[in-house]
Parts: sequence; C-alpha cells; structure tokens
Amino acid sequence: MLHLLVIVDGRAGHDKQTFGVIEGLRHHQPVSVTTMEVDLTPRGKIKDFLQFLFPSLVPLRKKEREADLILCTGGKTHFCALARKRKYQLPLCTCMAPGAGFRALFDLCFIPEHDGIAAAANVVPTLGPPNLCIDNGQHDPDLGLILVGGEDKNMHAEEYSGETAGICRGQAGRSLFSLS
Repeated sequence: MLHLLVIVDGRAGHDKQTFGVIEGLRHHQPVSVTTMEVDLTPRGKIKDFLQFLFPSLVPLRKKEREADLILCTGGKTHFCALARKRKYQLPLCTCMAPGAGFRALFDLCFIPEHDGIAAAANVVPTLGPPNLCIDNGQHDPDLGLILVGGEDKNMHAEEYSGETAGICRGQAGRSLFSLS
C-alpha cells in the first residue's frame, strides 16, 4: 500500500487536482491518505516558512513519518510540504508549476503544457491540470467546451469572453462557452 501525506490549501481547484492524482494512483495500487491543511493565517505562513528553514521545528507525527510520498498543490502549500520533505526525507510531488527558484526542490512536478515549462528530470508535462474526470469514451467530436475563469487575482475572465465567443462562432460543430 502507498501511504500519502497530502498537503492542501482548501482551494477547490487545487483540491480537485490533488485528488485527481490520488484517484489515478488508486487505479494502479491501494493508497492510504493522510490530509493536512495549511494554516493560511499570517502566523501559519510564518510558521511554515520557519519550518522550511529549520526542519527540526517540524513536530514529529507518526502518520507523517510513515508516509511514502508527499503530494501538494498550490504555492501556499510549498513551504509546509518542503519542510516535511526535509524533516522526513520523503519524495515530494506537486500538481502545478512551482516558482522557478523552487522547482528543483521538488522530486516530481506534473505541470500542464499550457504553462510553457519544458520537460525535465523532475517535470512531467500534462495535457491540462489533473482532475477527477474519468474518460468513459463517450466524447462527441463535433462538440466543443471552453471554460474560462476561476478564483485567481490575475485572471479576469470577462476580458476573454468576446474573443472566446468568437472562436465558438467560428466552429462548424456545436460549442458551449461558460464564464465561471
């Protein structure tokens, strides 16, 4: 059985990516999961940063120590995950692109191709982010779907609505466009 220490930040999209990877692993072998949510308060962020700098500050927890792999998604999970990687000498995997300065500290990064980061020893480009969707082979090749949005301070979906709607109108098949 593969024992995972999963570090989450409570953002729905990040959780979906993380648990998409877990479900994928479960198709290949039994998996047990210990979940830890990072403390997003200023105090929690300072604690995670200090533990990253000084792993001896990470409290010993049996379930964390027994993990085979740490899995995290989202920049706010990185210091917490990296501190535990150093404390317990565990491999660390993330489901999105860490900042360039941190990428080498991760053992494995599943990064969507659209992020423009080349494959490397620890980077596996993916077609989109991991998710919980299962391909049941019922795709309609004449139907398109474009979803734009999400909770990101840098993303302003309404700026793309006209351009994306134009793409949909230009397609011969049926298309559905949605802002989230």
